[in-house]
Amino acid sequence: MSLPSRLLGANPSIQVSTLLSGSLSTPSAKQVFVEPGSFISIASETLTGNQAYIEFSSIPSTYKHLVLRMMVRNTDSNEVMLYSFNGDTTNSNYRSSGTYRGGGSPAGYWAPDTRYMQRSTGPSQPAGFFGANVSTIIDYARTTKTKIMLSGVAGALDAAGNYAMFATSSEWKNTAAIHTIRIQPITGSFVANTVISLYGIL
Repeated sequence: MSLPSRLLGANPSIQVSTLLSGSLSTPSAKQVFVEPGSFISIASETLTGNQAYIEFSSIPSTYKHLVLRMMVRNTDSNEVMLYSFNGDTTNSNYRSSGTYRGGGSPAGYWAPDTRYMQRSTGPSQPAGFFGANVSTIIDYARTTKTKIMLSGVAGALDAAGNYAMFATSSEWKNTAAIHTIRIQPITGSFVANTVISLYGIL
């Protein structure tokens, strides 16, 4: 049975286009689809030279969630990145865990008391290769819960073309609304053409 047929169930006469448009008067059928929120560009920075960090400040509290999209490379072979919220650089206020797959077997890690944010690329990677990172910060403005960030990362391991993929969850153990985000390499600096963009989800 096709997907539209399964969704329509006992009422196959409903037009799929009507169902998708949300104009159907049947509440139970309309609830099958959840309209995604809109992505609104808040700020973006593209580097023209080496820079120790990128920071977004005065972030408005008018969105549900935040999304960071990055294409990053740094000057040092240690490719781990760090993040901090609201200027808090006390490692014990953060923790992270994740899984990764590189040239070998899959593995995982647990890193209490760290501000790790995997991952950029560095001078050991092929020339011109930048690591891709997309991170979502859930309920960043709500003051009744700690802040969780979910990240997906892809970056080259070596000139032979082996790739690493990471899935990371991070927590800032603070209930304050986030108004400032800083991203930086754990060592070294970001290089020219590194791009980090910040979006809000309505």
